[in-house]
Amino acid sequence: MKLVIKSKQFTSGFTLIELIVVLILVGVLSLYAASRFFSTTSFDQAGFAQQSLAAIRYAQKLAISSGCDIRLTFTASSIALHKWVDTSNNRCDSAAPSATITPVSQPGGGDFSIQAPTGISVTASSAAFYFDRIGIPFSIGGTKLVAETTVDIGTETISIAPETGFVRCTPDC
Repeated sequence: MKLVIKSKQFTSGFTLIELIVVLILVGVLSLYAASRFFSTTSFDQAGFAQQSLAAIRYAQKLAISSGCDIRLTFTASSIALHKWVDTSNNRCDSAAPSATITPVSQPGGGDFSIQAPTGISVTASSAAFYFDRIGIPFSIGGTKLVAETTVDIGTETISIAPETGFVRCTPDC
């Protein structure tokens, strides 16, 4: 006599409840990730901070290379570059009696003025200052800056050192 033992065969897989729970969790996580992915504010802020940093460095380099005083003006939503030009001979001369402030031209054309993206604010510790012919920052009144000048772009901060005009972005932009 032979004994035959029948065994039940189980197929491995997921139950319907397990699949529904996983789909709900994936849906909740994707909603959170999508809202973070489609919000461009942090990217706009970082991009404008880098563009502003480049504009300030460009102003200093332009002052050194051209021999003209280059002025930076900050508003709540823009940064602009200007220079003093003697209108009688069209040369850079801030002390000339007929000197006027004229916009600096961008390398690609047009006036050098950059606008902050919507929702990004610009706050500067000095509304305006300029770099002289050797790249040292001065107040609009004509005195050397004695304290570090900062420009806040959202949560990013750009610092300009008083004696050297060294421009850096802190802490991590």
